[in-house]
Amino acid sequence: MEQKELEKEVLEEINATSEETPAEEAEAQEEVLEASSRKVVVKLNVDYRTLKYYNVYVLKYVRKFYWLYAIFLLLLAGGLVYSIIVKTYIVVALMAVFALYLVYQMLSIEKTIDRQLTAHFMRRRPQVQTYTFTDEGITIDPADGGDPINYEWVYVTHIYQIPQFYYLYLGKQPIIVDRNEDMIIEGTKEDLEGIIATQATKKPFKSLDKNILKEPVEFNYPDYDAMEAAQEEQRAAIESEEKAEVEETVEAEAIEEEKAEAAEPVEEAAEETEAKEE
Repeated sequence: MEQKELEKEVLEEINATSEETPAEEAEAQEEVLEASSRKVVVKLNVDYRTLKYYNVYVLKYVRKFYWLYAIFLLLLAGGLVYSIIVKTYIVVALMAVFALYLVYQMLSIEKTIDRQLTAHFMRRRPQVQTYTFTDEGITIDPADGGDPINYEWVYVTHIYQIPQFYYLYLGKQPIIVDRNEDMIIEGTKEDLEGIIATQATKKPFKSLDKNILKEPVEFNYPDYDAMEAAQEEQRAAIESEEKAEVEETVEAEAIEEEKAEAAEPVEEAAEETEAKEE
């Protein structure tokens, strides 16, 4: 009796498993199809904030700016010690000044970037770049309205991540992706993170979870419309002056030609008179 009950339980379990398997397979296939059809369109404001984060990250963590300066400082320290031993105090003074300069440069890197970006955006408007991400690749819609450019993921060589941005490198060319959900035009933030996370397992990937800036980003953009209007007025004034100068030159040349033409008969008459007298 017990044997029959055991066989019955085993058969019921097998039947239940066989009934669930197609459903599980269908669900798995659906998940695969859903993953393969992911598409996210993201915009990027190429503005002061975006470029400051990028430049600071590149200098500190990609180009190893601090390490380079630290090596120079160590070499200077060795040179200072040697110069003190041999009592070449002029060299000591020069090395000390250079060491202080390097320390200042290390501590003021953000201020240097701020000055450069301020000079840039005082003359140029921020632009908007658009990217489309799928599991197959990336499409770049240029800010100048040119033709879209398509890249497969195989061309992405490195992926870096900070709390505010992703940096995807096509060789040396960066694709900056703002992680703010408000930048997503189509799709979801989860899909975007999923697409990039999938690719990050196949390529060199670095993630940094701390804020890389010492101070909040603040910048007051100029009134570009007023600035462009003033430039247009100045351009129009210059063109008007140039046109007036050309007209004056043409008029002066015309007057000279008239005078020359009027003088010709007089000169001819004088020549005839001289000929008769001879």
